[in-house]
Amino acid sequence: MKIFKNTYFLVFIILTAILFGYSYTHPSYNWDLLLYTSSVISFEESNPDIVHSQTYELAQQSMPDKAYKVLVTGKYEEESYRNPEVFESLKPLAKTRPLYIFLLVILNKIGLNPVYSTALLSSLGCFFLGLICFIWLEKYFSGLHTFLLSMLIIYIGRFNPLAKMATPEALSAATMLAAVFVVVEKKKFIPAFVLFAVAICLRYDNIVFPFVFLLPLFFTKREEYRISKSILGGGLAFLGIIFVLILIYAADKPLQYLSSQMFLGALSQGNTASQGNSYGDAINRFFLDLRMVPSHILIFLMPIAGYVALGKISKSPYSFNVFFWSAICTLFLRIILFPSIEIRFYIFYVTLICLLFLLELGRMTKAKTGWARK
Repeated sequence: MKIFKNTYFLVFIILTAILFGYSYTHPSYNWDLLLYTSSVISFEESNPDIVHSQTYELAQQSMPDKAYKVLVTGKYEEESYRNPEVFESLKPLAKTRPLYIFLLVILNKIGLNPVYSTALLSSLGCFFLGLICFIWLEKYFSGLHTFLLSMLIIYIGRFNPLAKMATPEALSAATMLAAVFVVVEKKKFIPAFVLFAVAICLRYDNIVFPFVFLLPLFFTKREEYRISKSILGGGLAFLGIIFVLILIYAADKPLQYLSSQMFLGALSQGNTASQGNSYGDAINRFFLDLRMVPSHILIFLMPIAGYVALGKISKSPYSFNVFFWSAICTLFLRIILFPSIEIRFYIFYVTLICLLFLLELGRMTKAKTGWARK
């Protein structure tokens, strides 16, 4: 049965459309939307003071008073509200997401307020992220179990809170997952590099993943996944050029800016707390909100433990071994290079690790039980 004729698929589409549609109509109004709104306004207005005033005016007109007060209350928030220079100094952060800003500008041109369009892009990103999960799982599980496991990933990955936020994380994660799907299932590397390039234009720090994730494929013994030196080198060079161009576009001093956003800068700077780039701030918030600790640990440890146990229980060879452990290594490198405690920055890794564990489970049980897709 084709997937579009699958009843469970249609139910999944309807439920996720309702879920993320609700998220769009009930955004969380996080502070980042001010930064992205100002970037949209900057396309037509160059005066920083005017951009600053129009940003806050538009935000005040477009959201409930209670939500707006949160954005201008607090030491850092109030300083950004009262001082246009402080606000302007954060512009490079938005410029490192050029494709995201471009999409917001396009939506603004057709009449959608950037305060609302940020939530729209997040909701659409989460919808497509869930859709890719369903399509991938459907290859290894029956319709019912595909539906249940897809909804489980949406819950574990906290898609719903992410869909309410002004952030490129959802679109970025969906694009990255699509690239991995193309590599693992279709064994097509050139389209994957194109998708990775799109993801880097949505978030420049996505550059970490393809470099670490694809490199082991050059040495793998599995012929179907082995990538040639020319394609790997050319593709990574292509991604590297895009990364450099984004940095040049974003900041007058690209290397200095990059170092301020990576671990060396995070260790030496304490004024980036609101952006979550400081190790000290991350540790403080980690222990201040103890509710985050067990959930964050379990989200990553459960699929890892389950994956390791699979091989011992089934006594079958792994199929996705190189991809699973490459994803784990990339996750740790991402944490070291761009430290942050906020789970939304790792939504792609949560989804991918859980997916690879479930896919391995489905493949190993496919011929042994009726639980997996026959």
